[in-house]
Amino acid sequence: MAPLTVHGHLFPREGVQLGRLVTNVKAPQSSYYPAGKIRLLKGDVYSVPSRDFHSLINKSNTTKLEAVAASIASIVFGKSDDLETKISNTACITYYIDNPEGRFAAMCKDQSARTWFENAYKRRKHVYMVTGIQTLTDASMALSAVSDTNGSASGTAPLSKAAGDPTPVGVDLKLLAELRRSKHVETGFVAEGEQIYAIQYRKVKFDMFSTRNMGEGYLEESDRRWKVMWKTMGAALTEANDALEVTLADDDEPLMEEDGVETCNVPGLGVFHVVDE
Repeated sequence: MAPLTVHGHLFPREGVQLGRLVTNVKAPQSSYYPAGKIRLLKGDVYSVPSRDFHSLINKSNTTKLEAVAASIASIVFGKSDDLETKISNTACITYYIDNPEGRFAAMCKDQSARTWFENAYKRRKHVYMVTGIQTLTDASMALSAVSDTNGSASGTAPLSKAAGDPTPVGVDLKLLAELRRSKHVETGFVAEGEQIYAIQYRKVKFDMFSTRNMGEGYLEESDRRWKVMWKTMGAALTEANDALEVTLADDDEPLMEEDGVETCNVPGLGVFHVVDE
């Protein structure tokens, strides 16, 4: 699974959409495709609850990630005597888009998407697909949100009881994640206090080639290949690359360092990218 990229600031929950193509990992809300809201149906998104933020704060010692995580904590909680308690009670939910490769291939059929890819390539932009987001929610807000959504849950009783989970926690993360996922997909609901602090990106790879060197029907074998109406600068007409192929890179393909991304390895949590902002 591709690492999460931690940002030094927070994005509104609705500010960065799953399935979006972006050209700037520092500001994924500034240049992207498609324009407007992507319609996601039931089954398009799945969610994983955790308390990873507390672990991130405690295990990312002596790395740039530690400073970024501390900065996020100060934004969310401010100066507080019980900061450790608040951080430990923070609910994280990671939302993943289902079948990103299939969604990417389907997107490539659209002429407007192909034009967008061509423009990005000609401008030498790096392109990434947003395949996951991780959000933070203060536990008190999370408890209120679940209680309001599920009438059987009480604001004074551990929500683990509502989901049949004996784990003695203040917020049942599985119940919270499922309610958030289904509500957001069905109605666009965004919980109070839920903000994005980490994003999972998958790199898009470009490859130009000449159809003169390919067998008949090569273009038709994949929706991710098509003929372009411009030729590679400096190339003679007889040898010009006249087709473009775009591919969603493997999960372990690193982000480009020139995009201001550093890689950190956190014991027990794995690899994270950190945006240099």
